[in-house]
Amino acid sequence: MPEHEKRELAELQEQETRLALNAFTSSTVWDLGCTLRALAVRDYPEQAAYISITHASGTPLFLAHTSDSVSPAYAAEADAMLASVKRWQISSWRRQRLLMLGERSADYEKAEARAAEYSLKGGGWPIRVRGIVGVVAVVVVLGLYPVATENKTFGKDNLKGLNPLKYDRQIDVNHELVVKALELVLEKQQQGPVDDVGFYRNPKIGLKPPPSPTATVHSKTPSIFGL
Repeated sequence: MPEHEKRELAELQEQETRLALNAFTSSTVWDLGCTLRALAVRDYPEQAAYISITHASGTPLFLAHTSDSVSPAYAAEADAMLASVKRWQISSWRRQRLLMLGERSADYEKAEARAAEYSLKGGGWPIRVRGIVGVVAVVVVLGLYPVATENKTFGKDNLKGLNPLKYDRQIDVNHELVVKALELVLEKQQQGPVDDVGFYRNPKIGLKPPPSPTATVHSKTPSIFGL
């Protein structure tokens, strides 16, 4: 395997280690879910994102979407992504890249044949907590397209950023959204008690603070189940 591919896989593994949370409570679930939705609305306003957080036991904790046009097929895809993360205990994107960059093409073909059961798409993420063994929950983000690369974004007319001499590593936008949200939530946890309004309105973040978990739930507001 070429060195640049080894680095890519190492970086994906490092992400999962680095983004282990300090705690995982009902407030963490709400904060993470609302942050995911706020980022999706801000960065992909014209796309329909499906967002869920499920406890390792299988209990649904959070479910939200960013559009009324979310396809019913997303629920089946979310189940397949959840199954993939729970079985292999790694992000669905990392699993896809491990198979894609592996030297045995037959392994990817076998996995692709079972993609309806164990999804190969990016957006599934194993939530870990420091000091606790294993995965405590799974985040799933679906519906954000297209898949981008460091040098270009497929589907856009402008490809001026393309550098044919640079390794064009694939980047899945659903996966990257989860990474960004976890970075924000972890940063907030590391700061200790902090005012939500002050934290999220920081120019670096630029998001509205998540509503209180006890706030009235409206038709397009994220809802929590099982808490």
